[in-house]
Parts: sequence; structure tokens; C-alpha cells
Amino acid sequence: MADKLFHRQSVTFKCPWQRVACAMWQRYPNPNSTHVLSEDTVERRVDAGGLLRSKKVMMKRGTKMPRWAEKLFGRLSDAGIVEESMVDPKSQQFITYTHNFTSRRLLVLEEKCTYTVSPDNSDWTHCSKEVWFKSSVIGVSRAVERFCAEQYKKNAAKAEIGLQYVINKLYNFSRSE
Repeated sequence: MADKLFHRQSVTFKCPWQRVACAMWQRYPNPNSTHVLSEDTVERRVDAGGLLRSKKVMMKRGTKMPRWAEKLFGRLSDAGIVEESMVDPKSQQFITYTHNFTSRRLLVLEEKCTYTVSPDNSDWTHCSKEVWFKSSVIGVSRAVERFCAEQYKKNAAKAEIGLQYVINKLYNFSRSE
């Protein structure tokens, strides 16, 4: 898609990659993900190269839109999301690709998250997030993209806290260790 709004951010989890990778499979539910209504794994396989590939379908509670947007588009229903992941245990990479399959006339969101061993400390995990927003709504596309980018940043912070919660719960692990 040409002319998309792009956002990049990263976070470091102060625990080993293997623990983060295991926690990724168990991240819902957690107290910071009450917006996630359902998560269903529709495919999981190990390919010929030894990579674990998975596809999930999730339903998330719709975002509260600003008043101007609700007047134009009405209230948004729950959002349908597809997450495809690839885990390479040899290179210690866990990559997720996520996109919405609902409300695509309003906005297309595509996200790539890459979890790797941190270059700063081999006992830590680095996560790089890249996300693209594209709205085709004539006259307000940039406003829609900017609003969704700001919502994404807020939700990404909650997701990081939620994943850390799951890691702590699974491994009785303190963030300060």
C-alpha cells in the first residue's frame, strides 16, 4: 500500500528469549488484555525447515472513536484480527505478522513484531515493532491514521505490561532481575 502512516518502536524484556517465546503462546487472558474477547488457533505446524508456524484469529473490543469519527462512521463493532507467527528456535527469532480483517474500508492495520535475543545482554529479549496504518476515507484519511496510531501506542504499552505479567506468572520472575 502506498502512502501509509508508519510507526516503529521497541522494548526490551529483561528475561531470556525462550521464556518470552513460551509466554507469547499463553499471553491471553491477562489483566491488561481485557479488550481481547477471543483467541482461536486455526493452524499450527512445523515446516520442512524446522520453523513453527501458527495462525490465530482474535476478536478484540472495538476502539472508542472520537466524536467527529463516530458522527461519520458510527460506533465501531469488535475488530477481527489475524496473527500469523513464525518461530525459529535455532536463530532464536519469534516473528508475528498481524492485520485486521474487519473495518478495512475505514483502516487497514498491519503489524510486524520481531522478538530476538537482545544485542545488549544475551539474557534479555529485544522486541522490535513496526506498524503501518492506511485509511482510504476521502477527506479524513490522515486524521483516522493519526488517531489509530495514537491508540496503537497506548495499546502497545498495555500489551508489553501484559506480556511481562504472563512471564512473571509463568516463571515467578521479577522485572528487576
